Amino acid sequence: MRKYLFLGLLAISSFSFAWGGHHNSYKTSGHGRGFCSSYNYANPYRENIKLSSAQQKMFNNYQLQIDEKRLEMNKIMNSDTINWNRVEKLNKEIAEIRAKIKTEMMKVQYSA
Repeated sequence: MRKYLFLGLLAISSFSFAWGGHHNSYKTSGHGRGFCSSYNYANPYRENIKLSSAQQKMFNNYQLQIDEKRLEMNKIMNSDTINWNRVEKLNKEIAEIRAKIKTEMMKVQYSA
């Protein structure tokens, strides 16, 4: 009897663990658009605001700068000896670029 009870509890717990967060919509569980902050960082803002081609080009350049810095950081992290000072510097540079993006988006949004 204990064996059946144990197997039943094991089946229920494994099923509930496997089902986990899949009953939520993808946007709330982190699998949807905007999950990866390093790719297409300003995309949620672009849906609501019309940007000129020059502004789009500027934001794409910012995104390329972020991608380059993340690539450089990945190279450092995959090396045998990790220079943590360089990693911290790259993270700060990425944060500064993101702050520029946010400021530019606020300028576009509130100047209209």
